[in-house]
Amino acid sequence: FAEKFPNVAIIGSLRRRGGRIECKGLPTDQSVFPGKYIGRGYLQQTLFPIAPSSGMLRSEIVRKRPVFYPAEFLHTDIAAYLDLLDGTDFGFVHEILNFSRVHHTSITSTVANRRRTLVRERLSFLNLYGPRYFEPAELAHLKREQIGRCFKTILRSLARGEGAVARYHVEGLEKQGKLSGLSGTLLRFLSSVIPAAPA
Repeated sequence: FAEKFPNVAIIGSLRRRGGRIECKGLPTDQSVFPGKYIGRGYLQQTLFPIAPSSGMLRSEIVRKRPVFYPAEFLHTDIAAYLDLLDGTDFGFVHEILNFSRVHHTSITSTVANRRRTLVRERLSFLNLYGPRYFEPAELAHLKREQIGRCFKTILRSLARGEGAVARYHVEGLEKQGKLSGLSGTLLRFLSSVIPAAPA
């Protein structure tokens, strides 16, 4: 890929995670895709070929960036990919070249899955990177959908007695300026009085 396709910045492949094969969905008769197509699909939640922890990056691109991973995100690898893809191509090998071990003490299991952190950070991704990938009307629609998912996550967390998870998502909406009025006051109050669920 590196020599034949000089505009390819990231190379992905199929990944085995536990008993599942992930990163499927791209046309199997094609190995190079416009990065904008991949980024749009990811932000629309219709394409999931990105597995940042097992992707390969063009070394000169990494060296050129003083800070490669933006520190403000938990899913900082996805943020870095979205920052790159709108101006480069994405290569994909339709074979299982990567393996991800599933264990209960990983960051994915203990933080990301329990708090559903990607629900919150997808809204941040849309705000920061969305304008590069979408026209304003399309982006506004995607933001509304993601805000709705954030509210559903808060309500489900409250119903399950997961106060810490609810507070995490309430704080995320507050940072984006999407929590106001009586509903905002009520959600802040409920998330503060419901204790965290037992570990």
